[in-house]
Amino acid sequence: MSWMHPKIVWKLRVLSRSFQRLLSTPDFAALNITRFVPAANKGRTEALDDPDEWDLLFGCDAPTVYASEYARRYLTQLTAIDWRIIYSNFKIQVPSPWFPHLGNLTWLSIMGDSGNSPWVLPEEVRLLSNLQILRIKYSDMSGSIPASIGCLTFLCALELVDNDLLKGCLPTELGKLLRLERLEVSGMGLEGPIPPEFGNLCALQELILGFHTKKSGQRWTIPPELGQLSNLRILALENCNLMGTIPRELGQLHRLEVLTLTNNHLIGDIPLEVTMLRLESFIIQFNPGLTLPRP
Repeated sequence: MSWMHPKIVWKLRVLSRSFQRLLSTPDFAALNITRFVPAANKGRTEALDDPDEWDLLFGCDAPTVYASEYARRYLTQLTAIDWRIIYSNFKIQVPSPWFPHLGNLTWLSIMGDSGNSPWVLPEEVRLLSNLQILRIKYSDMSGSIPASIGCLTFLCALELVDNDLLKGCLPTELGKLLRLERLEVSGMGLEGPIPPEFGNLCALQELILGFHTKKSGQRWTIPPELGQLSNLRILALENCNLMGTIPRELGQLHRLEVLTLTNNHLIGDIPLEVTMLRLESFIIQFNPGLTLPRP
């Protein structure tokens, strides 16, 4: 039966328990896969730019054992996945069974939606131990941000942008990413607070957050610990439902070039220490309670 297309094989599993046991073994899955997937797929080592028909087949709704065997045989040497999808009727995702076999991956980027097919970034993302870039933009990624991202100690850039099905809070574990230089997170379902642990991100140069939450009555403050980010060049906290005053500790960010606090609920005098920064751009509009410091 290994000569049958995998889609047909998967349907046969419901015929009996014997079929279920036979067709769900790793050995049979490997044999079935190798009869159909071109041998050339096994030689991919650099960038997986766009998913081909086999990536889609074994990355969408394949049984776990088939998805795992496909990744083990064809994806272990990959160093980059860079998928850019304008629109697709397929669920574009990296499934959980792939992650144990993607240890060489340094770049994971998924941009574009997948035809209203929500998917979740699993906690197994922690297995991508060499990952340096994690970028997911304008996608149907749903659920919450996995706390296990905090285990990716080589991560330099984390960009989760305009994934409007994403929800929940920013994990405090992201404060463990000591090599992180760029952190950008935005989405309609995200909420605060901004973790004080972000003050530990000693290499951070760009911090860009936008929650766009529609919930009322939930507001947060700017943690003064952000003043510890001595390498920060861009701090943009737009639509984050922030209240209270601007911490004077932000005046310690002597390398800061851009400070954007648009569309929040901040009040009080702008700290003199902040006004003395040599900023190229300082945007505070739509905070009616903010005032300039008194001379």
